Amino acid sequence: MTASAFLVEPAHRRMDGPPIRASIARRSAIRVESTSTDREAEGGMSLTDLTDVIEIQPQLPSAREDVPEQGIKLHIGGREKRAGWKIFDALPGPDVDFVGRLTDLAGVPDESCAEVYASHVFEHLGYDHEIPVALTHVHRVLKSGGRFCISVPDLLILCRLFVHPALDSDARWSIMRLMFGGRTSEHDVHQAGLTFDFLHTFLQEAGFRDIRRVAEFGLFDDTSTLCFGGVPISLNVEARK
Repeated sequence: MTASAFLVEPAHRRMDGPPIRASIARRSAIRVESTSTDREAEGGMSLTDLTDVIEIQPQLPSAREDVPEQGIKLHIGGREKRAGWKIFDALPGPDVDFVGRLTDLAGVPDESCAEVYASHVFEHLGYDHEIPVALTHVHRVLKSGGRFCISVPDLLILCRLFVHPALDSDARWSIMRLMFGGRTSEHDVHQAGLTFDFLHTFLQEAGFRDIRRVAEFGLFDDTSTLCFGGVPISLNVEARK
């Protein structure tokens, strides 16, 4: 379907009608690849290299690996069991070590963590209250000198991708879902859009220091390395207590 057809046909504007539901189902089936620079997605959409979108970005450094020798390594929302790491999640599971809410990290003692990692989690919290509160608790559980690694969708990059002239309507639909959540479940909804400036301010106000953007963490195979048309769409930031 062309972009013009999607905009012109009245039935496609009705959110309660079968045509829009069918269109949503088809578009939502288009997958964003995490590693390929050039891809041809389901539904016939073809993307060329879009790396000109990020040409103004400086060469990003790698994450530093020095963390306190003793302490918990806490993976918030983790799905990958890894030796030496404990998982914190809202729902119990066979590999979950702590069950609770991100906004209080109940059960995790003060100054008990050498490292805390969260990939594509904080955008699900409200920017007006929940993000600041959650960050104060991450700061609380970290030891002095402990490292916080946080990855969220980069709103600035996603906006640049959305208006890129090479993208068709299906591609922009995929970008929109990266912005607002895929809605594959009731929890898959984004409540905040974050840029480095926004996130830096949140972290600084929570008491973090040495805040910097990094290329990648090299810890887990997850959405922190997700690319769209060759463009990394994640904002990866490390900070210290």
